[in-house]
Amino acid sequence: LAAGLARLNDEARSRVETYRNLDGIVLCLDASRSVASGGNIVAAEAAARALVEAAGTRPVAVIAYAGDAYLASPFTADREDLATTLASVDGDTVPEAGSRPERALDLARSTLAAAGVRQGSVILLSDGGGTRSAGAAARLLRADGHELHTVHVPPAGALGSVVPAGDRIPLDGLAAEGGGIAVALSDVERLILRVAEPERLRLGRGDYAALAWRDLGWCL
Repeated sequence: LAAGLARLNDEARSRVETYRNLDGIVLCLDASRSVASGGNIVAAEAAARALVEAAGTRPVAVIAYAGDAYLASPFTADREDLATTLASVDGDTVPEAGSRPERALDLARSTLAAAGVRQGSVILLSDGGGTRSAGAAARLLRADGHELHTVHVPPAGALGSVVPAGDRIPLDGLAAEGGGIAVALSDVERLILRVAEPERLRLGRGDYAALAWRDLGWCL
């Protein structure tokens, strides 16, 4: 009897297919001193959360970087978890000082490859520091079929005059090399419209089968 029930369950489960989204978004958040101490990291995180909401059913990953880059959150569709992760990024998140966006882009590329994402959107939220040396990483992303967008995060308040800041011009160039668009923090709505979930999604067979069973009733 047990063997028969197990066979029925396996047959039912084999007919229940699951699918996963082959698109994905990677947010690369600049946590260097010029952004964190400049006072605009809170606004950058708010923009990142708005982008997460626009992702729809696509999974999102978060990378925090300064002098090095770290995966703060792997791909997930849990919006609450992503919001918590974004809110926790500050000037102490990355121990290495500096601004190395090319390391964030390289990590984004490897993260997309490991997840099997066929067409990803990488979004770099930065003040522009260090981006002049990230062109090669942007071109590699584009060659893999992904696109790179940039969001310029300028210093804010009184600290804006004393904290070293980058430049929007190299950010614009970086987005052009990555096949994406460049926007200002105040104009992030334009990027939200660009990355909003498309009408037709690329789907692939999932790694897990949906739990299914056949109820044979009270007779057993």
